[in-house]
Amino acid sequence: MTDTAIERSGSGAGADAVLERLLLAAVALALLLKLHLVFVTNVNWDEFFYLSKVHDYLRGTLAIPLQTFHVHAFTWLPLVSENEVDQVIAARLAVYGLGLASALMIYRIGRRYLDRLPVLFGLLCYLSFSYVIEHGTSFRFDPIAAFLFLASVALLLELSPRWLAAGGAAVAIAAALMITIKSVFYLPVLGLLLLGPLLRRETRVEGLKAAAVFALTLAAGFAALYLLHRAALNVPAPQDGAAFAGRAADKVIRHGAFFPSLPYFVHGLIENVVVWGCLVWGAVALAGSALRRDRREAAKPATLLVFLVPLLSLLVYRNAFPYFYVFLLPLACLVCGVAFGALLRLRPGRLLRSPELIAFGLVVAIGVSFGKIYLGAAAQSTQIQRETIALVHRLFPEPVPYIDRCSMIASFPKVGFFMSSWGMEVYRDAGRPVFRELIRREHPPFLIANTRSLDPSLSQEVLRARGGLTLLEEDFAVLSETYVHHWGLLYVAGKRLDLSAGAPVDFEILIPGRYTLEAAGEVTIDGQRYAAGSTLALAAGSHSAQAIEPKTGEPGTGSAGAGEVILRWGENLYVPPDPPPPGWIFAGF
Repeated sequence: MTDTAIERSGSGAGADAVLERLLLAAVALALLLKLHLVFVTNVNWDEFFYLSKVHDYLRGTLAIPLQTFHVHAFTWLPLVSENEVDQVIAARLAVYGLGLASALMIYRIGRRYLDRLPVLFGLLCYLSFSYVIEHGTSFRFDPIAAFLFLASVALLLELSPRWLAAGGAAVAIAAALMITIKSVFYLPVLGLLLLGPLLRRETRVEGLKAAAVFALTLAAGFAALYLLHRAALNVPAPQDGAAFAGRAADKVIRHGAFFPSLPYFVHGLIENVVVWGCLVWGAVALAGSALRRDRREAAKPATLLVFLVPLLSLLVYRNAFPYFYVFLLPLACLVCGVAFGALLRLRPGRLLRSPELIAFGLVVAIGVSFGKIYLGAAAQSTQIQRETIALVHRLFPEPVPYIDRCSMIASFPKVGFFMSSWGMEVYRDAGRPVFRELIRREHPPFLIANTRSLDPSLSQEVLRARGGLTLLEEDFAVLSETYVHHWGLLYVAGKRLDLSAGAPVDFEILIPGRYTLEAAGEVTIDGQRYAAGSTLALAAGSHSAQAIEPKTGEPGTGSAGAGEVILRWGENLYVPPDPPPPGWIFAGF
């Protein structure tokens, strides 16, 4: 036990040894099973979007200097595979490596304040938290920022001299801020750790020096990283970072709602009752300990309480979705270890015959909870995502523009905005149709309906009845008129015409190119006669089609005409013989 650890009186070396082996096995198994989830968990839309920034950077079209700093570390991803799912999995493996380092740092930081068993229990609580199981190795901002935050705390606590530690911590958190601006929620923890020595007279000068070095290095480090990254963007005028950060703050913090993501918190509370119960118990114990001790002795429990400060962001942060808890809980869960240590220090009595047995029960309960969440995540699949992406690459060997929710084909240039809940709210608030002009200008030959708002086959009224955000009527109409269903959620440019009345039908082409005629008989288009299966070039603009009635005595006499006709983009595009796998393209959150 280190000289900075909180003392506890054991209840038998034998029970402690068994409990330690159980905790070590549980932590190791949790890490191993999380490695398995890297390969099987359904790729979330945020992960595709995060990957797309790497491809934007490689194409020289990345124009946002904030929250895109990760691209420099992942330029190798396109070399892994043509399929974006494989690229995300490769990125997840890198994030998993950061996760292992994060687990080690949680342990090292915890050992400065707690015994070995409580620290292992706190680490297990973090690894077994349901949202961390599901998103802890996702290719997102959160696990990368959490690693950098833990690195900054570890440097402050372990490196000497103190001013050098402060400088290293400032560089790490500057990089975290470049990864995601929500890393500002970490700054109070670092600030309070720096200000702690100021309360002790003998270390006040050293503390002031360290705080000054941290503040100056953070400002200079962030500015340098921002300017270097901005200079690396091969676009004439990258977006202004301050304006982008201001708009983000307006949306995700200054939105006026209190506890905006309460439903996700409640769901996480229900799934992780043991963790939250231990956290509350530990926080109460620490508060009592800090109040009972003098200033010097109160430093350790006060520091552990400081690790809970990021939890306050839940009260104001709009985007506190499940993946945010990966960012939020790494050090907070050490407070669960305080409760575990307090349990082991209890003396057996009439009502509490065996504290060690209850401790075993807590570990088993967390293990059961982990198993339940793990099995649900492991049952997910990337098959439909892989098959859809593989089909796109087969149909379009070279990158072309396209429309979808989240840049799922990251190696192709996406047309339109990122259709997150935030993006859809901004779009709806603006009230301006966008897709007609985008299609006319960019000519995207396909659309992936990986959000129901984009699916031309679904009724807008039904979506609104379900409470979903829908496109503006003009945008939905232009997508319905411009794309025809091809396979699964893939739509390609085309027209569906009803020529059964026999009269000419006028139609508009927004995406020029060669189209294949699918019809029951011959059709005239712009006065030219075409048989079913023919391909023809159609320019952008107005056209006219009419069914050709068969002559008297020919097969088909008396029919109402060619009926429904489809003009499908491309020359007899391949259609997979089998239907897509069942289920929605995105699983889980």
